[in-house]
Amino acid sequence: MRPGAHFKKSADGKLAICAICNKSLKKWNNRSNLKQHLARIHPTVLNQDTTDLENAEGSPIPGPSGLLQNEKSVQENQNLPPPSKKFKQLLLYGVRRDELSDSNIKEINNALIKIITRDYQPLSIVEDEGFIDYSHKLQPLYKIPSRKTLSSDMLAARYAQSVTKLKALLGNTKTISITTDIWISDNNTAYTTKLKALLGNTKTISITTDIWISDNNTAYTTITSHFIYDNVVRAHVLTTKQIVGSHTAQNIADV
Repeated sequence: MRPGAHFKKSADGKLAICAICNKSLKKWNNRSNLKQHLARIHPTVLNQDTTDLENAEGSPIPGPSGLLQNEKSVQENQNLPPPSKKFKQLLLYGVRRDELSDSNIKEINNALIKIITRDYQPLSIVEDEGFIDYSHKLQPLYKIPSRKTLSSDMLAARYAQSVTKLKALLGNTKTISITTDIWISDNNTAYTTKLKALLGNTKTISITTDIWISDNNTAYTTITSHFIYDNVVRAHVLTTKQIVGSHTAQNIADV
């Protein structure tokens, strides 16, 4: 591109106005003056013009046969059918197929186990509607394992791997320090006495109850008190008891 392409004439035709910075230069017909301005103020533009000119000069002009070949290629591309909508979405891990590979399934399963073991999420998360929808949005081809498969197979295998890894680690360790800790559950006497003192100074108390199932499928009900003490919202567990039998209203009331 010529230097003059970056300038325009002033109204009187005497000045050259830079189209990039709007600076006015004397002598519109002086191309060297315009080129010096580009080299001094806009060097990148001048360098690009030089590159474009070299590329244009180095490109061979196609002959008649070349033009016919190019035209034929364009027509062939135009006649190609549009890409299938089946492959429109780029799936997780860059997979474009109807099923996941074994390695991809293993990677996702390991990530799911990490959610359970590292973030202490319940096994029932695989049955939660929100989690199922979220997983499907990330990878529609991934089939979420059932709760039974997760606990009986996947977690059991991970536990065995962890035990083997720990044994190997301890086997290569010369000195091991063992510590123990004593802890008291929330139903101890000291906790109960403290909670009674708090509740005694509280005018309004909200009670909530929740039924939950442990990892060994044992049902429990937990009663929690919610109140404000010293301008701080508090929540304390009052009791947790096992529910025997089905979760009928009578069985829950008998607890």
